[in-house]
Amino acid sequence: MRLGSARTQAPRTVGRRAVERWTMHKAARRGPRPMGSDTKADILGAATRLFSEFGYEAVSMRAVAREAGVDPALVSYYFGSKGGLFIHAMRPSVDAEEVQAFIAQVDPAECGTALLAFALEFWGDVPSAQRVSGTLAAANSQPSEREFLRELLFDGFMLPIARRVSPDEPELRATLASTVLLGMITCAATLRMPMMDGLSDARLAEALGAQCQALLTGPLPPEEHAVASPGELLGPSDAPTGLPGVDNDPPQNPQGDVSS
Repeated sequence: MRLGSARTQAPRTVGRRAVERWTMHKAARRGPRPMGSDTKADILGAATRLFSEFGYEAVSMRAVAREAGVDPALVSYYFGSKGGLFIHAMRPSVDAEEVQAFIAQVDPAECGTALLAFALEFWGDVPSAQRVSGTLAAANSQPSEREFLRELLFDGFMLPIARRVSPDEPELRATLASTVLLGMITCAATLRMPMMDGLSDARLAEALGAQCQALLTGPLPPEEHAVASPGELLGPSDAPTGLPGVDNDPPQNPQGDVSS
């Protein structure tokens, strides 16, 4: 399921108690955990499933432990806190070889649409989009997550593309284009706008591709360019002198001038 259907596949709005009961029921039916399984991997898999389905607030570390079939103390042992568990479970993944192959063959004339379509292949499904938005949220307070996201999406993806296709200032262009990419992913994963329901990957990439293309290969405004004020844009003859449809003349004093 891709970003266009993210709204219907988003985490269910349920309380923590409901998640606790649900994981208890599953654990009772599942039975003991298989011998020889990878404890840390099992915990990460359980956390990813629960966080993706129910969201951060509704999922407790005990619920993750039950879903993984391990003692709750092991969750704390491997990941410390719930925040640490969330960060590790929800980090977006990427195939480095595929990324390098894409960068090597991308057409500069169509790179905007192409890179967004390629990104949707990696991060367009709902769990991956939620991992990206979750990592963005964690980056506000976790320097390690900020660095991870920079290495993954900027240094490892957008900047190499900009260096290959952009005529100048690749760092600036990559930064600007990254806002389009991250906005596309997090808008669907977090805001879940109804108009994005049913929107195909191809149409979404094409709709935003022109903007991304312009940022990567089009002319940039000069550094000394200043944003004009509304009055400067309208000019002296066109500048409005009052509110439209409102009598903007000062009220007349029927008693005459009584100033003292």
